[in-house]
Amino acid sequence: MKNALGKGVSGVVLVAILGAVIQMVLSPLQLSPESQQTLYLLKCYAFYPIYKIIGGFHSMGQNIDGYYYYDKNANPPEKIAEARAYEPTSKDFFLSTYPKSGTHAGMQMLVHLLSKGKMCEDGCDLHKMVYAAEFGPRSARNMSEPVEEYPTQPRIIGTHMPAHHLKVHDAPCKYLYILRNPVNTLLSLRTMNYFMFGPVLRQPLDEFVTYYTATRETGWADHVHAWWRLRKLDNVHIVFYEDMVNKPEKTIVSLAKFANIKLNKKEREVIVKRMSKKWAIENIDTKHFAVVTPFSPPKAFRDQSGSASAFIVDHDKYFSQQWSEKFTNEQVTRIKMLEKEKLLRLDAKHNVSDGANFISERGEYF
Repeated sequence: MKNALGKGVSGVVLVAILGAVIQMVLSPLQLSPESQQTLYLLKCYAFYPIYKIIGGFHSMGQNIDGYYYYDKNANPPEKIAEARAYEPTSKDFFLSTYPKSGTHAGMQMLVHLLSKGKMCEDGCDLHKMVYAAEFGPRSARNMSEPVEEYPTQPRIIGTHMPAHHLKVHDAPCKYLYILRNPVNTLLSLRTMNYFMFGPVLRQPLDEFVTYYTATRETGWADHVHAWWRLRKLDNVHIVFYEDMVNKPEKTIVSLAKFANIKLNKKEREVIVKRMSKKWAIENIDTKHFAVVTPFSPPKAFRDQSGSASAFIVDHDKYFSQQWSEKFTNEQVTRIKMLEKEKLLRLDAKHNVSDGANFISERGEYF
């Protein structure tokens, strides 16, 4: 198996090099969007046997103390260790989310709140405004920078780390936790997989659902359960993604109170306006850091599919494409059932009733 994995990784490097060479040779020819797409699909189908040998890109994740991080390139072990060992200060403001639960919407909201609407006025790259704790090269900021040099005060530290990997109890900083219903969280992850690896090099949809709800030891329910147990701490504030979208003013008023920030009416209106998905698509997406792999769709694909960055997606465009997918009714029911059952099992494991409380509080999720 190790030999097969080694060959698979070597194959990734080889295809990446070949892809780069092909692009350099053909780019002066200014290929039509159709030709770009054809060339891209041929490359993906050629790599597909190696993709199967290595068990899919999802198999490269890291299970560290019961939590699944991304692969070592995205989440270098030394960065994870550094983030876990970090002693937070009163100059930090943590934003924690399970992946695809509203991370960038939360960044957008916090940047505008902490600056009272005076930053990112015409859009910006959020990764230059926020330190991504456990991430590697793609993080534009560095923990060693003096806090005073960060754009916002306090500085924003974004993370997908679970609560038990962070020093939350009695910490002098504040923690904002954003969570989203499990069905749309998984659907958003499936969408991002498309922008990272395209329509060919991904799990079949039903296998994808099974993997993230049953095969992996930990997932959405574990992340949510751990943070929900901390909801009564003075330095923890929980926001539901659906409230950010549907009740933005109420959400920002509550968050401003938690952050001890006083907003006047004009400042509040500006922040609420910039919390919208429409504003993000028009002002953030094209200026934001774009996640790109050797198998990311070419620009022609991405433009048609409604996202330049892969983080902020115009879903009207995306779901109009032939490559887009939605869960079947059976898959939706299964996701809800399995995550609900997991929350209750976690109650039994920790001898608490927080999972049952969460199910009662957010019945619409299940």
